[in-house]
Amino acid sequence: MSAEKISNIVKPNDVVDHLPLNDEIKLDCQNISTEINSSNTDLKEYSEMPFFSKLTEDRKERYIREFKVKQILNNYSEGKKPESMSDRQWKNIIKQKFMFLTRDAYKDYNLNKKRKLQEKKREAKKQKIEQTESKVFEVPPEKTLNGVKLIVDCAFDDLMLPKEVKSMSTQITRIYNCNKMANKQFDEIAISSFDKRLKERFDKDLTNYTKWSSQGKIKFVSDDLVKKNEASTMIYLSADAEEELSDFEEGKQYIIGGIVDKGRYKSLCFDKAKELNIKSVRLPIGEYIKLHGNKVLTSLHVVQLMNEYLSNGKNWGAAFEKIMPKRKVIEEKTE
Repeated sequence: MSAEKISNIVKPNDVVDHLPLNDEIKLDCQNISTEINSSNTDLKEYSEMPFFSKLTEDRKERYIREFKVKQILNNYSEGKKPESMSDRQWKNIIKQKFMFLTRDAYKDYNLNKKRKLQEKKREAKKQKIEQTESKVFEVPPEKTLNGVKLIVDCAFDDLMLPKEVKSMSTQITRIYNCNKMANKQFDEIAISSFDKRLKERFDKDLTNYTKWSSQGKIKFVSDDLVKKNEASTMIYLSADAEEELSDFEEGKQYIIGGIVDKGRYKSLCFDKAKELNIKSVRLPIGEYIKLHGNKVLTSLHVVQLMNEYLSNGKNWGAAFEKIMPKRKVIEEKTE
């Protein structure tokens, strides 16, 4: 290779500055005023755009400064573009010079923004502390027992579909939480005949049930307590019963059918109570609300209604209004 060709090779470190900035332009960009002069028509039009009025004062100053730097740089670079350079390359060079001229102002803007944000956080934290100190904390009422024992009869396990077993397990979990959180708790909730697929579901997917707090007053029993206990000490809650429940009898255990069947089976709980000579009663549903379709409630709703009734001064109307979902209720028309 000839010496002439070697001399024409540009080394990687030999960067040519096609738009060198002199001290005068650097000083002009540093001392830019953020005022909008009427003589600067382009800036005036820019400041009258809809977005500009929505900016904060800091951001307005930054935008004005950057706009003026662009004007200075465009005037300075006019006529300096090399003939061999494309318009795109020249725009990139001007962009680099713009970033160089505004970097210090941009750093100051970000630092100022960061300081304001930190100040805002400190003020919010201070206000939160003041609100906490001034807040009067109410002491939660002491939990008491309502004098009623429940049995959830799960002897109908074989009649449920797999998805219904899953739904019943969810209801039992919520029954436990309902009683644990209540101010007036049931003395005891026994999950009876807990020895088939329902138990398998808990053992496989809800394993923490063995660690449930004693505050929930719930226990799992493999025996069928409905058959094992004395019939005269129990009352079965069934939608098919003729007698309506007016109040809870002292010393009685109340049984709830632990089944989800979407109405496939009729009178299951009522027939079992009748077979075992157990008294059966129904909740006063028709007296207070009108339901779509049949009047069979979920096990969870029955427990919640009983709990609310025993907690609110024994008002069934208020209990139904609070617990029952509005979508299930038909409101009576008033003339």
